[in-house]
Amino acid sequence: MATASFIEEPHSQLWQDPSTQAFSVPVERRTNDIVATIAGGRIDERKNSLMSSVPVAEGVAVIAATTVGRTQGRAARGREPWPGGDGRATKGLSMIVVSAASGGLGRRVVDHLLARRPASQVAVAARTPERVADLAARGVQVRHGDYDAPDTLRSAFEGADRLLLISSPELDPARRIKQHQAAIDAARATGVGAVAYTSFLEADTRSDGVTSAHHATEQALKASGLPHTVLRHPFYSEGFLRPALHSALASGELRDATDGRGLNTASRADLAEAAAHVLTEEDHVGGAYDFTGPLWSYPDLVQALARVCGRPVAHRLGHERAEGVQGWLEEQIRSGVLERQTDDLRQVLRRAPATLDETLTELLADTSG
Repeated sequence: MATASFIEEPHSQLWQDPSTQAFSVPVERRTNDIVATIAGGRIDERKNSLMSSVPVAEGVAVIAATTVGRTQGRAARGREPWPGGDGRATKGLSMIVVSAASGGLGRRVVDHLLARRPASQVAVAARTPERVADLAARGVQVRHGDYDAPDTLRSAFEGADRLLLISSPELDPARRIKQHQAAIDAARATGVGAVAYTSFLEADTRSDGVTSAHHATEQALKASGLPHTVLRHPFYSEGFLRPALHSALASGELRDATDGRGLNTASRADLAEAAAHVLTEEDHVGGAYDFTGPLWSYPDLVQALARVCGRPVAHRLGHERAEGVQGWLEEQIRSGVLERQTDDLRQVLRRAPATLDETLTELLADTSG
């Protein structure tokens, strides 16, 4: 199993909890740093700060869809899909605000929003507005919004009918919770219409380890009276596939210590598109989605790498325990905790999520470019 890359862009939130009771890794600073990286969080943001996705809204809060079956989707649990899947555009929306828009997830969300709405109806909030100057050039309103400066959040969220609040890159749970609470308070104070919040799988039921801050934020949203939608993410596919692709290109082999168990990761592109659907369509407010991508395994990945790279890739089984978080991740995969599947992402996208080959092809194009 290739070692996960720790050089993703800031604010990207690659790490998402795979939603199982086995995720009780000790929450020490170093472990959190690396885990945040693999999960989609920012990597070099120790210098700055990494942002994940948290949306908030105003009104009567309804948090729905408590997980009943850990391996079942909404339809399998006997629930009707949230009706936003019919693609009906939300009527009368005049402003959508995306926080942490300078990161990989936020930028992709903005791209999808601009395909659906005039630029005059899209605003972004960033701690460092200069980093999104290119969005201003496209007609998007750029606002200063710093999770550690609540007054800036009020001005950043002003006039928002919908808010996508991408969570702080802060690794300390207590500080992260404080930042998210400041964002929720600002959303209430400015009368935000509804919020979409990107959380972790199982954050609705687990309050420890990597889900602790997200669990607290979901509870804060619930108590706030803000209408909101919770988007619980799995691991980002890129956190596993990019280092695997690099390994295959460099050495022609892929180490695998997963015992052939499955991973339910989803691409950041698909999760961003799903967020855009939620922000621009009716009837998502009050919903909670547990997003998972198509299940894949490392044996599947070896074959996909050979197809995409156009060269043989050796499958090297590893039995020795890898060091640090890498070893912990392999244990989680071997235990099957990343195999949970739901249909929520497909329902929101109204299409199948990206396949292993499709995501690898996109990553290869990025590498070649």
